[in-house]
Amino acid sequence: MKTLAKILAGITILVVAILAYLILSSGLSLKVDVNTVSAAQNLPEYVQWAGSEEGSTEHSIVYITVEAKNRSLIPAEWAQLNFGTLDGDLVAYDLVGGPVDIPSFGSETFSVTLITSNPAPRSIWVSYYLAGRESISE
Repeated sequence: MKTLAKILAGITILVVAILAYLILSSGLSLKVDVNTVSAAQNLPEYVQWAGSEEGSTEHSIVYITVEAKNRSLIPAEWAQLNFGTLDGDLVAYDLVGGPVDIPSFGSETFSVTLITSNPAPRSIWVSYYLAGRESISE
C-alpha cells in the first residue's frame, strides 16, 4: 500500500509540474511592423479621413501591423490589439484588432492605420487570456 501511495504521489507531482510548465512557459510572440509615410504622399486617403487637404503637409500616416504567434499548446483566447496614443493623433482607422481566439501553434495578424502629426514610436501590445489568466505581450 505504501508503494502504491508513493507511485501515485509521484505521478501527481509530475502532472502538476507539467501543467505548471505549460501555463508559465506559454504566451504570444509578436512581430511588429511600422511603416510611416507623409500624408501628402497619400493624399486621397488623408482627405477621406480628415475631410480636406488642409494640414496634409504636417501629418503622417502610420501603418502598424502586428503578427502574433501562439507558441503554446493552450489556445490564446480573446486576443486583441492595443496601442498607446500620443498628442497629435488625429484618427485611427482600419482597425483589425480582434478580439479573436488564436489556436495552439497558430498565428493572427492585427493592423491599424493612424493619421498623426506626431509619428514618434508608441507602445503596442496584445492582451489575451491563456487558460483563464489575462496576459499581455509587448
